[in-house]
Amino acid sequence: MVLADGHSVLKLRVAAPPDKNRANAALMTLLAATLGVSPSAISITAGHTARLKTLRIGGDGALLDAALAALVQTSRDKTSH
Repeated sequence: MVLADGHSVLKLRVAAPPDKNRANAALMTLLAATLGVSPSAISITAGHTARLKTLRIGGDGALLDAALAALVQTSRDKTSH
């Protein structure tokens, strides 16, 4: 998804409530499982209490790039039908 300011973002939803950091933990767990990294490799660098967050994901850049590209393509395929 591309925002009005031109930034590309992933739109993710979790069922956990935004109480006591549960939603943030669920977000990092979901993203870690999807990208094949440890949850400890993901940290929120901005937006801890906001809906829009900036994340840092540690790991092999080429593998993360490929995983993110596949995730974006899957999302596009689902919305184009």
